Amino acid sequence: MKILVIGGTGRIGSKVVDRLRAAGHDIVIAAPSTGIDIISGDGLEAAMAGTDVVIDLANSPSFEDAEVLAFFQTAGRNILAAEAKAGVRHHVALSVVGTDKLAASGYFRGKIAQETLIREAGIAYTIIHSTQFFEFLPGILQSAGEALRLPTALVQPISADDVADAVARIALQPAVNGVVEIAGPERAPMDELAQRFLDRTHDPRQVVGDAQAPYFGAQLQNDTLVPVGPGVAGPAGLRCLAAAVRVGTQQLIARPPAPRGNAMSDLKPPSPTVLDKYRGDEVRPLYTGRVRVSGGETGHGRASGVVVSDDGALALDLRLPPSLGGPGGGSNPEQLLAAGYAACFHGAMNLLASRAGLVLVDPCIEVSVTFSRDPIDGLYLLSAEVEAYLPGLEAGVAAELVRNTERVCPYAKMFRNGITHVVSVVPTAAP
Repeated sequence: MKILVIGGTGRIGSKVVDRLRAAGHDIVIAAPSTGIDIISGDGLEAAMAGTDVVIDLANSPSFEDAEVLAFFQTAGRNILAAEAKAGVRHHVALSVVGTDKLAASGYFRGKIAQETLIREAGIAYTIIHSTQFFEFLPGILQSAGEALRLPTALVQPISADDVADAVARIALQPAVNGVVEIAGPERAPMDELAQRFLDRTHDPRQVVGDAQAPYFGAQLQNDTLVPVGPGVAGPAGLRCLAAAVRVGTQQLIARPPAPRGNAMSDLKPPSPTVLDKYRGDEVRPLYTGRVRVSGGETGHGRASGVVVSDDGALALDLRLPPSLGGPGGGSNPEQLLAAGYAACFHGAMNLLASRAGLVLVDPCIEVSVTFSRDPIDGLYLLSAEVEAYLPGLEAGVAAELVRNTERVCPYAKMFRNGITHVVSVVPTAAP
């Protein structure tokens, strides 16, 4: 079955793509990085040809009322028109439980417009209403302001993995021409859940519960954000808080506080002076990272490799992901490259913000590195997509900061210009 996944490089989309590819389906990823633009329509009709199912996981890049509405209306019309022309049999869209009750919020007015277009398009559809993701908890806290005043309304959070499982499963089923609700198995007041998150991540702040506090500009009833019935429950409940909550590409692992005297307590960011221009005549090395990869039990670095850094700080098992025919259960070169790119971009962005006097609140960088076949030489290539999450920063200021970061970050420079590299055969065996 040919399935087009719009937003297939994002947090949910990449997981859905992995699941459907592992099941043997022909997957096309629609994203600007793959040459398919749902706003301009570029590449959309060609990608849609022969498609059986479309999964729309795209989200507005802006939360400004007018921009959100314009995004969902423009994208919706373009997608549905291309589907009608291609004879698509099932349109699947991910939305939010309670959307129809949240018209006071500009964002949800955009989602309501999207759902209205889907219902009126004449194409068989399933709209998946999901409760809030565990991974969205930091964003909810950021929306509460310094006072951390949050509604006491019930929430029933679900993990991103469970959402991806549900989306992949529903996409392969007949369209219901209606709404399917998915949720985690446990309900709790939003303020209490947020406090549990802070406690588990050793954040000393206290949440203030207020039944009248707005949620992204909308007033909540006690049951606005939970399914009318039990919903299709994912298995991961509130115990997820004890393990990890993803924020962009950062993973906040619940762990005991560091002992006194531990070097972690002395962590400080570098000074913005590291951005001062270098005036030397030759390349001046500052640091060299060195790792060794051995093949492991199969003798194949990707399939069963072990990667160890020369200082012992990095030690990982490498495994092929399911989308490449492997079992997963370990990291892979694409994840490691994405981690390096994200860390470098995040650091450079924070230094530039500090120098400009900007205050960033929990900024996150999400990098996707895609391993693809190359139609030019018939071999392989890598591509990368960088997404910056800058809550609370005015859109124009955020865009300028990201552009400047792209000029400064050496990983971005490497992807633009290539990298100096030397490959050699060492005459003696590695120790």
